[in-house]
Amino acid sequence: MPKNYLSNFAAQNGLSWDAKRGAAYGMFQDYRITALYLASKQYMVNMNVHVEEPERVAELAAYLNGLLSTYPALNHANFQNNTITISVKSEGAQDVDTLSRLLQEIAGHCRYNNYANCCKQCGSTENLSIYGVVGQCETLCSDCFEKYTVDLAQASAQKKDNPVAGIAGALLGSLIGVVLWVAVYQIGFIAGIVGFVMAVCCIGGYQKFSGKLTKTGLILSIVIAIVMLFAAEYISVGIEIYNVFKEYDVSFTIISGLRAVPTFLGESEILSAMLKDLAIGYVLMAISSVSYIRNVFRKTSNEQEAVRLA
Repeated sequence: MPKNYLSNFAAQNGLSWDAKRGAAYGMFQDYRITALYLASKQYMVNMNVHVEEPERVAELAAYLNGLLSTYPALNHANFQNNTITISVKSEGAQDVDTLSRLLQEIAGHCRYNNYANCCKQCGSTENLSIYGVVGQCETLCSDCFEKYTVDLAQASAQKKDNPVAGIAGALLGSLIGVVLWVAVYQIGFIAGIVGFVMAVCCIGGYQKFSGKLTKTGLILSIVIAIVMLFAAEYISVGIEIYNVFKEYDVSFTIISGLRAVPTFLGESEILSAMLKDLAIGYVLMAISSVSYIRNVFRKTSNEQEAVRLA
């Protein structure tokens, strides 16, 4: 729902709403702004202004800090590197009014003090636009944007994807999740955090060894995480079998327990219990990891993005 409030805020104030990025951007009372809704249940708004003199920088910082006592929903407000950044916690339908009033006050203060809109990177006040760069919305001058596109092209040319190494990395990363699953299983629990760790380690391992995370690499990492969760459950069942039979046969090893798993799965009760564990594990993995995977997918999809928005 908070994203709906942000889109309503955009509509009421003549801003553009970008559902792909979950962002509002455009001219707000003579100043270009960008606004995002974060997973931490707060909005982050950026406004770039040019302020040179140290005393004026200090004055602006003090002014923004003073807003914290006026607006209870305001979590953070500062000025650094040509950027006014505010974080506002979501409180429901009143978010639209809170954002509008707060930004009107800030824009009014900037206009009164003749703070000019500027480029986030260099502080130039000429040839400004809002650009989409690597999934983010930023106010840049044309020169900085051109430099950014050149740097992005060079970095992309130098950074090649190595799927074979990536798969090896994902498999190695998954071992952390396997060990954690087996350990938690032994104490009689199935925890969602294990599935999350499995997904994160697979994706991180792929990226580390491959050198670059592509859409294909992300999909492969997820598939490996799913397969390795099954492997972890299989190992856990094998260890359970070992723990039961080692008391009756000293020659019965963990390997013996793993080999016996298919035979024991012929018992409907054991098969049903294993399938139930897997179902719970996959559901918890999906619930705990979906937001992380969605963010990684969005970042991967936009890593070559460089486009003028407004």
